[in-house]
Amino acid sequence: MDVLSSVLTHLELRTTRYFRVQVGGAWGVQIPPQQGVIRFHVVLSGACTLTLGDETKALGPGDLAFVPRGLAHGLSDAPRRRMTSLGTVLRRSPVGPTGILSLHPEPSTELLCGHMTLRSQHHPLLVAMPDHVVVQSAEASWLPALVAGLWRELREELEGSAALIDRLVEVVLIQALRELVRTRADVPFARALGDPAIARCLQAFHADPAADFSIAELARLAALSRTTFCERFRETVGLSPADYMTRWRLDLAARYLAQDARLSVDEVAARVGYQSQAAFSRAFARHHGMPPSRLRSGTPAQAHIWKQ
Repeated sequence: MDVLSSVLTHLELRTTRYFRVQVGGAWGVQIPPQQGVIRFHVVLSGACTLTLGDETKALGPGDLAFVPRGLAHGLSDAPRRRMTSLGTVLRRSPVGPTGILSLHPEPSTELLCGHMTLRSQHHPLLVAMPDHVVVQSAEASWLPALVAGLWRELREELEGSAALIDRLVEVVLIQALRELVRTRADVPFARALGDPAIARCLQAFHADPAADFSIAELARLAALSRTTFCERFRETVGLSPADYMTRWRLDLAARYLAQDARLSVDEVAARVGYQSQAAFSRAFARHHGMPPSRLRSGTPAQAHIWKQ
């Protein structure tokens, strides 16, 4: 499994809510911040403007925008439009039983808006992402077919449409992250995947996180001196090699514990490269704020670790 696939599988993307928005005339909606979610907007027809801080971005038919860390932002028909809070909009015009928020009798723009939650929110790929990611249909050959599929499922409401829409939105997000990794050399971790030396090390570690990788061994794999390797790793990933491996192993351990109550703490420790349960338990408690024995599938502790 490649590094990006490994990261995305571990993050466990989940679409939690979405609805169609029909708007027209002069309009503006201010969306409040919500920590721990990735908000997304897909322009199904018409056009709108995304505003985040002092920056604005025009969105046309088939374009999509992600706000990775749930920051406050606005959508409107034009820049510098007066905004109405989302809460006020929903009180005045509740979402209908078919999942449509209609704000105008003759809409000129239709959007698919929603948010996704993640089981883990602290991977460097997410921490280092820009405030927003916009992918325009004209610049991404994969996007029009996915948007067309979403539009069809939303309009026709066939059996299984809700599940299929969830999957399509996940595919859109994965494609957007691939695009980010491919094109944004200024984004840490994306730089790492674009650096052959560091990417080789990440690939080896993600393929076998329980292996006892030393810094010297990783430096040899990268064909770099130890000092140069550590400097380049921190520059491109955002963490030292040791910190990255420790955090990934402990996040992976939390996933194992939360998903399978049959696994003992000893078995999980071995799966993530710890030969001593005591050392594993100490590291786990420092990282997650609780001992691993408290994190079992279906227990209240799970909600603490995976709080959305």
